[in-house]
Amino acid sequence: MTASADLTADAVTSTPPGRMRGVLLVMCGCVMTVQSLVAPVDLAIPELSASSLHPAPTGLLCIVDSYVIVFAALLSPPGRSITDSAARACC
Repeated sequence: MTASADLTADAVTSTPPGRMRGVLLVMCGCVMTVQSLVAPVDLAIPELSASSLHPAPTGLLCIVDSYVIVFAALLSPPGRSITDSAARACC
């Protein structure tokens, strides 16, 4: 094992169960939030295809994919800064 793997294993085993449960609940809440914000785009596909633009199926795929990619790009910087500040406060 490498030194970083040993540190990670030690950090996981030394973390109190209540704290791990809290982290798990926060992560589950984040995943549910992201899924709930992406789901309306999937539900809007029939309306997009019936619109005056009449996009092809590949066009619909590009619309949905571009929304998800832009949404993920907007979530990455705040997520990184939150985790960095939490890591500094923790250790």
